[in-house]
Amino acid sequence: MGQANYLFRDSEFHLLFQPSYCPKRVWLLANRSQWADDDSAFQDLLFRRVKAVEKRHLNQLGPYREPDYPAGDFEAGAKATLELINCRIRLIYQPVFVSPDGLLGIPNFLIFNPDTQRYIIREVKLAANVKDHPEILLQMGLYQMAAAPALGYAPQTELVTGDGEMLPLEAADEQGAGNQQDH
Repeated sequence: MGQANYLFRDSEFHLLFQPSYCPKRVWLLANRSQWADDDSAFQDLLFRRVKAVEKRHLNQLGPYREPDYPAGDFEAGAKATLELINCRIRLIYQPVFVSPDGLLGIPNFLIFNPDTQRYIIREVKLAANVKDHPEILLQMGLYQMAAAPALGYAPQTELVTGDGEMLPLEAADEQGAGNQQDH
């Protein structure tokens, strides 16, 4: 896979859009963090809540495997994920995808569908109304773009919302991403 310079990772969509759209927030956090508002306590609370919902959903899905790799070594994580995919593991928790152009995606779940012989990406979010969260569709699109080279196809995506509803998603493509930035 080689050494990748990550152009963009999945979590940056949240930074761009929450609590409201701000094209400078990602840059500020990376380059002038002292100027960014300190909402770390609130962010920590949200992180703990979404992890609890994610774990609850994981427990409902049954046995799973997780890629084994050194913390922060996403190239090794992508290799470990590919090994699990090649073994047709039914449920992979926190798979790592690194695209050749440097996109990094770590979705919650990669689920093998024996009927289609393809994997599905599933993500769990606290949001109940996806229309209020354009970053979710953009994030799912990034997952598709990052996963497609490893899988050989753009996987279907699904979302489990904060109220427990399961939604098949059409992830935003490059055109959709451009439209989101215009608002």
